[in-house]
Order: sequence, then C-alpha cells, then structure tokens
Amino acid sequence: MFDPGVWSIPGVSFWLKVIVFLAICIVTICLLNFKLINLNFKELIMIQKDIEHFKKILTNQLKELLIHAGNTVSGMITPKENLPDPADRATIDTDQNFKLLIRDRDRQLAVKISKALLRIENGTFGICDKCEEEIAFKRLEARPFTTQCIDCKTKEETYENSLGV
Repeated sequence: MFDPGVWSIPGVSFWLKVIVFLAICIVTICLLNFKLINLNFKELIMIQKDIEHFKKILTNQLKELLIHAGNTVSGMITPKENLPDPADRATIDTDQNFKLLIRDRDRQLAVKISKALLRIENGTFGICDKCEEEIAFKRLEARPFTTQCIDCKTKEETYENSLGV
C-alpha cells in the first residue's frame, strides 16, 4: 500500500502541499539560473577526503624537491677535481649551471606548492583566483598547485600569446 510519508501532515490540504512543493522547485531553479547555488552533479564540491588527498600529494612533492635541493647543495660543496684541461672545466661548470637552473625551477615550484598548502589551510584550495569558481577535480589531479580553472588559464595564455610574451 502507498505510504504518504511526509505528505501525511495532519490539517494540511493536498493542494497546499503541492503548492509548497512547486514553490521549492521554482526557487531552486531560479537559484541555479542565477548561479546563486552551484549544483554540478559531475564534480561535487570537494570533500575533506579529497582535500587530504591533495595535501598528501603536495607535501610529498615538496619533500622530494627539498631532497633534490639538498643533494645539489652537497654536490657543490664537495671539492672539485683539479682538471688542467679548460674544456673539462667548462663542461663541469656547464653541468653545474644546468643543475642550478633546474633547482631554480624546483624552487619556484616549491613556492607554488607552499602557497597551495596555505590555500588548503585557509579553505580556498580548489577555487579559481580569477573567476572564483571551482577548479575541476581532473585539473587539480594534473596540477594540484594550480590557482586557475582551465577556462581562465586558457584565456590568460591566449592573451599572452597574442602579446608575444
């Protein structure tokens, strides 16, 4: 037999219940159209489990970068071989410069990772800096330290390319 459940409120007519239900539906549709609430069924708002997942990924990446930086510094501190051939010295210096270039990029990445960890602590992780919309989960998986959604980043790169930057 049919169980009316919540619709069996005593003293309230059937038509009043229908009107209330329709009003709730209309308000929800209006809020969705005006983007006052964001219901995206494919990508739900990040839950705490996802945040912890990204925090773990970012922390591990930062640890790896710090280990590599330590290895580079210790490699530079160790005494170099005294090579009489200028070409050999130039090769070693070029290799050192290349390592320093890579470590500088790693340093920049470490800064981005640290900022992403701060955004996790502040509760703003996964929110685009430009449009303040949610950043897609797949984009965060690919670049967990990103600060822009794919649309805003695409627009920025298109603009930079048009300027020749």
